[in-house]
Amino acid sequence: MAWIAVPVLAYQFLPYGSSTPVQSALCADAAFLVPQAHRRAFLDRLGALPTAELVHGGDVILVRSTDQRELEQLAQQVEARLSLIDAGPFGSLDEAAALMRAWLENSWECHALEDGGGNSCFEFGGCHRRCWWRGAVGRCELRLEHVVDDGLATTPASPAVAWLRERVAADAALPSEEPAPLVLHGCLVSIDENHHYCGLRPGLRPE
Repeated sequence: MAWIAVPVLAYQFLPYGSSTPVQSALCADAAFLVPQAHRRAFLDRLGALPTAELVHGGDVILVRSTDQRELEQLAQQVEARLSLIDAGPFGSLDEAAALMRAWLENSWECHALEDGGGNSCFEFGGCHRRCWWRGAVGRCELRLEHVVDDGLATTPASPAVAWLRERVAADAALPSEEPAPLVLHGCLVSIDENHHYCGLRPGLRPE
């Protein structure tokens, strides 16, 4: 039997869609909450990593690195809480939350555009194998956390965050079903009033 090699196109998520990516010295790939007793050990280990860079060293530590596995191992070594970031910083929490909503509704819950112009996921990188036309992909279930630096006095009001929280509550109230829903873990990170980040990844964070 002859085997024919067929090229497979890898799906690449484009977090900013058709918008211009944020350019900032405070762009980051991960946020860490580190127990105070382990903070020095964490920073020492971080400094020894060739591919990681410290971005912000407040109560919430921001790190830039393209090696997700390296970040996960670092978190395990010092019992830190890791939150992966996909976009930011934005000047408002509402802007970050609104982008997360767009990822959920237009990318992960892909649908045909009303104007007949294709699929809603196209803006964010095209097919991730959960597109509406494939059928029987099951529903998505949103989980959400908001990581806030202790120095931030108040959390800004945000209609987009309110929508996300209502979606979380609605998902949690739905009965169990088969196939099991795809769990999406959403993370909002705020280090001060003018710097907010967001991330949305499949899979539930182990507590």
